[in-house]
Amino acid sequence: KEIRTTPKGPGRVGKDVERINKGMHMKLPIYISEGKKRPEVPRQAAKLATEAGIILRRHIPVIPRWNKSEHEQDHLSNYIKKVSVQFSMDTTSKPVISACVDMLKSGQRQMRYKLKKKYFDNVPESQRITKSPVSSMDDNQWAELLKLWSSPQHMETCFANQRNREKVRMYQRTGSRCYVAQAHAVRDKFKDAEPTAVDLFRENWLC
Repeated sequence: KEIRTTPKGPGRVGKDVERINKGMHMKLPIYISEGKKRPEVPRQAAKLATEAGIILRRHIPVIPRWNKSEHEQDHLSNYIKKVSVQFSMDTTSKPVISACVDMLKSGQRQMRYKLKKKYFDNVPESQRITKSPVSSMDDNQWAELLKLWSSPQHMETCFANQRNREKVRMYQRTGSRCYVAQAHAVRDKFKDAEPTAVDLFRENWLC
């Protein structure tokens, strides 16, 4: 069974942002400040993350590593081009490019994790599929992922990460919202008073 690469419902892709754009009579603006990787306004951050995730799952193959080679740069350019269709954003600015790179890399990590958990972990070697289970990847790209997951170095890294996760004592409480947007929402909550570092910590982490 193929991992879902599109949202539920026919014709869903881009409809939420399209509806917002029609109501505003303009494309939803996306502003990313220098040094930030996400918009500060929660609505902008949420819609950008949603649409960027849809583009990633539908159109970008899952690559083993991000090496900034010419091939990966082609994927990045295609990604930025498709994401920017629904928004008013400066795709030549460094903050926007940096944000798109970060969303692409983090999204790829999540996809690799989901694919590995479903098709590799606890699956006997003789029963592992050799054909790509997702439409955005061909069989050769899938074979590269299998090769990565089977390497001793990768397995040791996975074990180390698992041990480190067991040591975590505090968990984030932001859900799917990025920290920048969460901090913006906290400032709105405190209204006239600027939240302190302690306030931000309490709003972002479960102790």
